[in-house]
Amino acid sequence: MSDELNSLSLLKSLGRSDTIAYANGPLGFWSRLAALQLGSPAIFGMVLHGSPNPREPSLTQLIQDYGLPEVAPINELFAIIGSPVFHSLSPRLHNAAYRALGHQALFVPLQVDSFDQFWQEVVQSKVLDFLGFPIKGMTVASPHKESALLTARRMSPMAHQGESANVMVRNNGHWRRTPPTRK
Repeated sequence: MSDELNSLSLLKSLGRSDTIAYANGPLGFWSRLAALQLGSPAIFGMVLHGSPNPREPSLTQLIQDYGLPEVAPINELFAIIGSPVFHSLSPRLHNAAYRALGHQALFVPLQVDSFDQFWQEVVQSKVLDFLGFPIKGMTVASPHKESALLTARRMSPMAHQGESANVMVRNNGHWRRTPPTRK
């Protein structure tokens, strides 16, 4: 998974605005958005809404969920982590709120097949910190709720009792798990 972040590391190291680089694979969807933050001059998406490949964002989705063509600077990243996640409305809702509040953050879907691998290669390595947008919080979707419970340093009593985590928040370098909501 960390190999998919090499294109973003390349953009950061070049510090130029005439290079387009992004990843394909599970992290490719959001890496296009992150590339804009690192100087990439353009982004592309599918013309038709409801693409047969959900990893390919439509132009409508890029406008509605991420506020393009405006590119507001970000200094924090939030995500929904799961498999699948591309159907989630969370990016649209969170990003609209961030724009309305002037908060320099971005909420993205991260298709993650192995939570443990993601945790080790992305979160613990702090590769996103190096890129300039540290991941500050995650909504944990299926099938990773139980794995997420085992990774954070602290947990709420409800998360412990429910034996799964729904939200993880980074606070002073430590991750805290919160329980799934009761239905």
